[in-house]
Amino acid sequence: RKQDRFADLLLRELAWKVRDAYEADERYAGENALTEFRSALVDIPIGEQRSLWTLTAFIAASNYHFRLEEYQLARDYVAEGLRYNPTDPYLTHRRDLLGRY
Repeated sequence: RKQDRFADLLLRELAWKVRDAYEADERYAGENALTEFRSALVDIPIGEQRSLWTLTAFIAASNYHFRLEEYQLARDYVAEGLRYNPTDPYLTHRRDLLGRY
């Protein structure tokens, strides 16, 4: 976690784990994977790669809940992603879009 390249690889794997679980409609596996992803974020400094994997993980969770018409949860995951990466243009756009639901 302390070396940039290994931190990037760790976040990538964890973000993909979140994405894959939610895409497979495995809610609890997705929630568990997201908890693990959050724990990894604590030790890793903000950077371009961290931002990419943050986007991947939280959009996967948001999209899952949006598909289930759980709009508040979809908005909550986007808001959480913005706490980790407040300048991400896609998360900002998604927040504005989900505000209509």
